[in-house]
Amino acid sequence: MLRYLCKICCITGKYTFFVLTLTIIVLSSTFGGTIYCASLFGLVSIFPKEYSQALIIGNALSGIFTALANIMSLVDVQQKKKLLEDDEAQLSDTDDEDMYVPYGNNKLKRLHYVFMKIWPIALAAFWCNVISFCVFPSVVTRGISIYRKSNTLLTGPLFIPVTCFLMDATADIVGRILSRWILFPRQNQGILLLLISLCRVIFIPLFLYCNIHPRKHLPVKIYSDIAYMVLIMLCGFSHGYITTLCTMYAGKRVPPQFSESAGAIIYYFVTVGIAAAFPSNILTQASEVCNFNDNKSSMPTPLSSNRS
Repeated sequence: MLRYLCKICCITGKYTFFVLTLTIIVLSSTFGGTIYCASLFGLVSIFPKEYSQALIIGNALSGIFTALANIMSLVDVQQKKKLLEDDEAQLSDTDDEDMYVPYGNNKLKRLHYVFMKIWPIALAAFWCNVISFCVFPSVVTRGISIYRKSNTLLTGPLFIPVTCFLMDATADIVGRILSRWILFPRQNQGILLLLISLCRVIFIPLFLYCNIHPRKHLPVKIYSDIAYMVLIMLCGFSHGYITTLCTMYAGKRVPPQFSESAGAIIYYFVTVGIAAAFPSNILTQASEVCNFNDNKSSMPTPLSSNRS
């Protein structure tokens, strides 16, 4: 009822509104709070003392939940306020330009206009997916634990499902969730986001130098399960984080009437990036598996089963 009272204009009846609000609060506290709690305390007194303890703990926890909800609400409001301020600053810089809808009757020119606004974001999404799927899953799933001789489940049959698929998926989700609060680079720093996405190319040689087999050309330089798992988590986290930022920023870099087109362009570049990763994947595996010089002395470090 208070929700509906808040919508009533009380400029001419402030006293009536005040009295009515206090009356509702008193009635709800009396019947919904005092009588209910007294009945509940009387009921739990019939049961063993553990029930009374649980009731008291529940009352304390309700205060904690309320405080946490208040904190999260304030943080969320501040975050949204900051986003709105950034959007207003972004739109104010191009206010005159946004009021004018260019190429109203030409769809191709409109798409070109939208692309020129978001091209760093689109290319960042493209390269992020190209680099990620260039090594995942075909390269990283061939990793072998250096403790394979111990014949345990974690270093044997479960090594790839846990260290590769589970850790990558978990890190990817964490990256997507954290992008809700950590917005770096900002939406007007598209070039920086593109450069960060391009820097992820370092994952390709790093994974190739891990203990993955079969291999005939490149030596094993990173002979550590911990380093292998850290690389997988960093790759998955950065993939989820950058892809989410690109999707979030695209619609904010154009006038509102072009937001849908911007989102569609980002999805197109993500799809093209995944498709372009497959030939890149073949080249990556060829550079690592194929023996280009037939020199037996250049064979990589053997499997862990041959390690002393």
